[in-house]
Order: sequence, then C-alpha cells, then structure tokens
Amino acid sequence: MSVFKLYFELGLSHITNLQAYDHILFLTILCAIYSIKQWRPILVLITGFTIGHINYVHI
Repeated sequence: MSVFKLYFELGLSHITNLQAYDHILFLTILCAIYSIKQWRPILVLITGFTIGHINYVHI
C-alpha cells in the first residue's frame, strides 16, 4: 500500500467518524466564505487542517 493511500484512508476514516462531527463542521465553516471558483484557498485550508492532524493519527 502506498503511503499516500494509507494516510488518505486514515484521514478519511478519522473525519467521517460520527464522533468527529466537529471536524466536518469546522471545515464547513472555514470553507463557507469561499465560492467553488476559489478552490485554491479551500484546498490550502483543508491541507493545513490535515497537516495539523498528522501527529494525532496513530498508525
């Protein structure tokens, strides 16, 4: 399994966990001020949020 796929699957399971609804809410609020045409700032926000959680996810 590639490292990217491993982290992608771990991250997806982490934020889609029903006990982690605060993560989805936080990202939704952050992205709410942008339109779809402003996809780059949205990508930067989500990437920063993901990088901030790297130490949290345990392999």
